[in-house]
Amino acid sequence: MKLDSGELNLSDQGPAKVVLVADEIKHDSTKSPWCYLGLVSFEMDHFEGIYNFIQDSRKLASFENEVKFDKIQKSKGATYECAKHWLPILLNPSHALSWSVIALNTGLLSMERFGEKKGVQSVSMRRRFLRAMVQHHLKSCYVGKGREVVVQRFFHDNEGSLEADSFFDWHGINWMERNVPLVTFSKDKIEFVDSDHRIETRYKKASHLVQLSDVLLGAVQHAHLDWQAVYHPKKDPKKRICSAKDELGMRLHPMLERMCCPDQRKNVNSRYGYVGRCQIGFFPGKEVTLDGLREELLSESQSIHRDEPLMLAERLTGQGDLFKI
Repeated sequence: MKLDSGELNLSDQGPAKVVLVADEIKHDSTKSPWCYLGLVSFEMDHFEGIYNFIQDSRKLASFENEVKFDKIQKSKGATYECAKHWLPILLNPSHALSWSVIALNTGLLSMERFGEKKGVQSVSMRRRFLRAMVQHHLKSCYVGKGREVVVQRFFHDNEGSLEADSFFDWHGINWMERNVPLVTFSKDKIEFVDSDHRIETRYKKASHLVQLSDVLLGAVQHAHLDWQAVYHPKKDPKKRICSAKDELGMRLHPMLERMCCPDQRKNVNSRYGYVGRCQIGFFPGKEVTLDGLREELLSESQSIHRDEPLMLAERLTGQGDLFKI
C-alpha cells in the first residue's frame, strides 16, 4: 500500500535534509556468491560533526591515507587503528548516523533475468537493489517518523563499472521522485566519488565518508561470512586468518546479532538504538527465478530475511549466536 502525505502526521521539525553515501562489495571480487550493498545517511546539519569525528580518529591513529577494510593486515597497523576508531560512529546512536546493508546471494538468483552478459547482469542487479534499499532506508529512518525528506547529495564510490551504465546515476532517483511520497532529491544524479581523498578533487570530504562506508561493509561481510577463513584464496589456514579483521568484525557482531534475531530486532530499548536507524537484510532466502518480481524488490512480500547465521563468531567462539541458542 502506498503512503501519501495525508496519511502521516508530519513532524514540526521540517524536512529532513539528508546526505546519502553508498558503497558495495561485488561478489566477483570476493570469490563468494555474496554481493553487499551499503548505505550511510545523516542530516546535513550533522555533516561537519561527522566529518570532524572522522578526522579526529585519523589523528588518533596517525593515519592520513585511504582506509580500506580489505587492506587491513596487522592488528596494530595504522589502518586497523583508524577503522577501530570509526566503528563507534556506526554503533552509537548519539552520532546521528543511520545505515543499511543488503547482502545478495547471487547463487540463488537467476542472473540472466538482469541481462544477457555478466557485466550487464551485475550492474543491473546492483542498480535495482540499490534503489530499493534507498527507498526502504528513507522510509524507515525518516518518512516513517513523520519527516519529509529532501536528499541534498547522493554520493557513490566510483570504483567499478557503474559510471559507464547509462541508467545507474539517474534512473533510480527519477523513479523515486515519481513513486515515493514525501521524498525529493535536490540533484537529479548520483555523484561518483573516488574513495581515496588524495586523488578525489571535487568532493574530498565525501571521499572520507565513502571510506567509512567501506569499513561498515567490510566488517559486516567479515562477521557474516568469515570470509578470510572460508573464501580466501590462500590454502594455509594460518595465512588466511587476519586477527585485526576478526576483531573489527567482532566489535560489530553484538549489534548485528541483535538485528538478525527475530526476538531482538524490534527492541527499541537496545543500547545500539538500531530500530528506525539501521537495517540489515539478506536476499533471497531461497532460490528464485525473479519471474514476476516487480519494482519493490525489498517489499515484505518478497523473500528478504534477517535470520542469517554469523559465521565469524561461530569460528572464534565455537558456538552459535547468543540469541539463537
